[in-house]
Amino acid sequence: MFSLALGKEPIHAFTWSNTNTSLYYATRTSWTNKSESAYKNEWKDVIEHRDRDRGDTIYRVDFEDLTQPRIEIVTNISLRVVELICSSDGKRLVFSTESRSRQIESMEDYELYSLDLINHSPFTSIRLTNNQAIERNLKYFNNDFILFTVTGEGSIEGEYRDTQGRLYSLNVIDGGIHRWANQFTGSITNYALLEHGQQDVIILGQLNTEVQVYTQQSPTSPLIKQTGWNGTYEKLVTTYVGNLSRIAFIHSSLDTPQEVYFVNSIDRLKTAQIVTKENEIFTQRNLPKGKSYRWLNKEDGTEIEGLLLYPPDKFEQKNLSLLILIHGGPYTARLNAFRSDWYSCAMMIATEDWLVLQPNYRGSTGT
Repeated sequence: MFSLALGKEPIHAFTWSNTNTSLYYATRTSWTNKSESAYKNEWKDVIEHRDRDRGDTIYRVDFEDLTQPRIEIVTNISLRVVELICSSDGKRLVFSTESRSRQIESMEDYELYSLDLINHSPFTSIRLTNNQAIERNLKYFNNDFILFTVTGEGSIEGEYRDTQGRLYSLNVIDGGIHRWANQFTGSITNYALLEHGQQDVIILGQLNTEVQVYTQQSPTSPLIKQTGWNGTYEKLVTTYVGNLSRIAFIHSSLDTPQEVYFVNSIDRLKTAQIVTKENEIFTQRNLPKGKSYRWLNKEDGTEIEGLLLYPPDKFEQKNLSLLILIHGGPYTARLNAFRSDWYSCAMMIATEDWLVLQPNYRGSTGT
């Protein structure tokens, strides 16, 4: 382990090249001594918004000689880099952007760009997208496709509008964009690649109060729901070493606290082994029990779902004092998941002898 002086600006995005010893990272473009001096003379010790009105510089660090790492500028851009990813063959760097101020001022600030690392010098970024969406969670799928999510912020298909979470792939050669799980009516919360993208894409999809695991081979192939436990799957990651897959995830439900699990095959979720016991103490307490609850709006026939939490030892009893706990947003939802943080107070209220109803009203995600 060794330290490397990379300048005064903090790094806010980085990625390794998959084929050599290069590291790519992004910082705000450094001031020249003259520009910094002029700024300080004008504003003295006042922190001013204009200080952030600089674009980014992407650098490459070559570690072939660890005694003398070589740093070079790859490109300067007028926006702020959010994510960087490198293709598996090391020939292309793709990055997403946002406004320099990190405030949503124009949707043109939120796009994907590509850099050809082999055939161009100096490097010139090529804009890959032109839409009204905020692309996040980038992953290379083979060498010519980028997978990304759009979660409630904008739309690929047309004018800006809030949508359910969706998953797309972009062909970096011809610019074609395809939506995955396009028949899924809920919200895509996350995804991962099996065998570095050579096999299925694993998709976490929220439908009503459940987040379950699905797989799909291509945008046009069927979406397959994998048999697992009821509740909420989160933070799923995969690795593939020596022709052996490993899948790790967090799972919880109203009655089962969050823990980390791992399994060798995605179609054997119910055989997953528990890795952690960080929340074992909750299994030793007499806590509220809950269930999903659905009702029909008689005016238009819309079915609405929510969660009911009963006081300890009073599961499904009648004539209890009712408290309706409405979530904010509206772009969010209450899930069949174990939550014990400061923001999720339903369980604490139920322990005070209340029957707590958490409705996922119209506009909630996954409904």
